Amino acid sequence: GGSMVVDTWTMNDTLSNFGISEDNLSTKIIEGGEHNEQLWREDFAEAYHWLFHSFANEVDEHFYTSALKIVPNPVSGKFMLFDVPDGKSYQLSIFDLSGRIVFASIYNSGEAIEVSDLNPGMYIVEINIGKNLYRSKFIKQ
Repeated sequence: GGSMVVDTWTMNDTLSNFGISEDNLSTKIIEGGEHNEQLWREDFAEAYHWLFHSFANEVDEHFYTSALKIVPNPVSGKFMLFDVPDGKSYQLSIFDLSGRIVFASIYNSGEAIEVSDLNPGMYIVEINIGKNLYRSKFIKQ
């Protein structure tokens, strides 16, 4: 909205008045910029470096993400993955929504994945093949 720039500077001043040092604040107003994903994507690397400068050297990896089809979904025991290149073995990881790996194994295309030991909830399954990342969500019943 029309008050976004003023509100941003107000927040900057509020944080500064609470004792947060200028070294720990970064405020950037982009002339003509809009509060949307396109602008955030364009400035992501800069923001990431500022936030995590103590351990991040550079962000230059470019991955191409594709969706996986999971059947059945929701799942209670086993599921199958579709839209993965056939005929090879890949590292498969399943994450909970906090980003913690809860399951990891070698996945051979075409085989079922057993998840009956997982607690009910939503999970993310990921297969990384070079610079291609295959990912999808599933619900464990």
